[in-house]
Amino acid sequence: LFVHRSLGLSPLDTGLTLAPMAVGGMILAFYSSRFIARVGEWPSMTIGLAAGATAAILLATVGGDSTLAAILSILPLAALSFCMPAMTALAMADAPPGRIGLASGVLNAARQAGGALGVALLGTLLSVGGSLTLHPSLAVVAALYLVAIAVTLIGRAGDRDGGGIHAAPRI
Repeated sequence: LFVHRSLGLSPLDTGLTLAPMAVGGMILAFYSSRFIARVGEWPSMTIGLAAGATAAILLATVGGDSTLAAILSILPLAALSFCMPAMTALAMADAPPGRIGLASGVLNAARQAGGALGVALLGTLLSVGGSLTLHPSLAVVAALYLVAIAVTLIGRAGDRDGGGIHAAPRI
């Protein structure tokens, strides 16, 4: 809606503006398993969250003024493709074989609930100002990405085997 209303783009042009992020996300999702196997789950999550924070900061500061700025600002969001597979692998790594379905269900329910809460919060922040601007909302998103990075780094420090299922063997 922001790209459509604020930049005055048609629905087709809005879709074409957002296409680079979707295509980038598809390509990176395809290669994410190789990337995660190479660097591990925790670094993959940190990189994906840092890319999300970068995109939110870019959109909050410069992304609303032109179509090109919007496109360039959302491109880092494609790197979020590294997060979800890494989170899933970590959630499944320590689950007992009889509880893997439960672990998967809890992870996906938490993801869906967090997404719904995020949309509600951002919708509230967007409607408070009276005008259609995403800058304050995206500043909140950037701050929350930074909190998620901190939680990820704390989680990695507390991981007893040092890095999930793709951790280097300890000698």
